[in-house]
Amino acid sequence: MTDGPEEWYEGDIDPRVAELFGGDPSRGVAELTALAQGDDELEAQLIELLQASLDTGADDTLGTAAVTIVLGEIRSREAIGALLRALGSPDEMVAAAAVRGLQRIGEPALEPLVELLDGDELDDDVAELVVAALEGVRAQDLPDARAQVEARLLGELYAPRLGRRRRERAALALARLGVARAGAAVEHLLAAEFPSGNAFLEEALEILGEHPEGLPSPAEVPWQEELFWADAGVLPGGDLMRPKGPRTILPRRPGLEDAPDLDPGTLPPDALRN
Repeated sequence: MTDGPEEWYEGDIDPRVAELFGGDPSRGVAELTALAQGDDELEAQLIELLQASLDTGADDTLGTAAVTIVLGEIRSREAIGALLRALGSPDEMVAAAAVRGLQRIGEPALEPLVELLDGDELDDDVAELVVAALEGVRAQDLPDARAQVEARLLGELYAPRLGRRRRERAALALARLGVARAGAAVEHLLAAEFPSGNAFLEEALEILGEHPEGLPSPAEVPWQEELFWADAGVLPGGDLMRPKGPRTILPRRPGLEDAPDLDPGTLPPDALRN
């Protein structure tokens, strides 16, 4: 039994917003996506609901994910702060919806995402989601922003201090973006630091080989699919028979420690802060 918003949100809820938490959330998302465009009051209440859900740890995955999806669909700049917070939600369905929401918002979210990535104490799980959100640049016609994101991710590959998981995630993101020049860097990383192999880096090379133009951004996937997975309680693309419970986006694998620094040569001059 999930908590209804009346259990954790103080104030009156617009009946149109209440539809997200009962009845037919899919219809609610469709209607609010159209209605909230240009309606500052509706947009503000959606942001307040997301913040209240995060503050209270509300047990309402589907409703909170639906709110998050709407904020992404209307490309709410005002919601960027709340969506960044949602990346750290212990509810992985909500965090996944926040990734897509930030991808949908596009360029206005890029700088805040990079600033979050620069944090000294950024949790590995959240860092992976931040990198995933940056992949949304593929869905935007923003060549300068894309060049900056690519440079930043290449910089992550050349930074052993960031840890194995961050660098694996950067390699996969570059591959999904179709950044051909990342191939040599990933091969170098494999040879220098993982002579026994690394499944994530090898997957990145496989993607680059089979999909040189990159893969579609999750931001281009219809929101109905995101809501479907949230309702199923499984991360997008997961096993629907898998029991609900704590999950990690990329599994930790013991025994591989950070290797000595690579000699990367000269990094791209337009690399963002690293």
